[in-house]
Amino acid sequence: MPGLTIEPPSHHRHCPVRLPKGLAAAILLAALPLSACTPGGGNPIHPTVPVLSKTCPAPSEILDSSGLVEVVGTSAQGLTLFGELQDPDPLSASGETKKIIWRVTGTGDPVMTVTGPSAEADALDWGPRLHYGSNYDRPGEEYGSGVVFDAPGCWTVTFTRAEGSASVQFQVLSAKDAG
Repeated sequence: MPGLTIEPPSHHRHCPVRLPKGLAAAILLAALPLSACTPGGGNPIHPTVPVLSKTCPAPSEILDSSGLVEVVGTSAQGLTLFGELQDPDPLSASGETKKIIWRVTGTGDPVMTVTGPSAEADALDWGPRLHYGSNYDRPGEEYGSGVVFDAPGCWTVTFTRAEGSASVQFQVLSAKDAG
């Protein structure tokens, strides 16, 4: 049965789509720019899919934002949490303090805990410290912290406020594997 061949936009890999006559080609044409034949990478508008592993089965969404690594938190109580990692090698177990800028919604003084793969909550070097006059454009108040990733594995950072809590999970690699 003859049909119509549709070419996707030039910024996608070559993968023509063959449609039988009579189908709603207009719907498919509208959807083609939203789906690529192969996944792209490094697009600052679209999130990077975190790598799943046995040690960190649900790492948080990582965004490539202006050359910095940004992580998106989750909350069952409706809080929002964003973190911007201020280190050139932010997710390596170097044992050095990594500065992270946070934006978290809610009220009340935040309590921040950092739990590593050994389930001990002792990796917070300093913070959270309230920041004023920032250009980090995310909802909520801004805080800075220093976190020490001293072992590879799954790390969880949790902010607790009056309304509830929000968390992020990082898959931290050994310094050897991160480099």
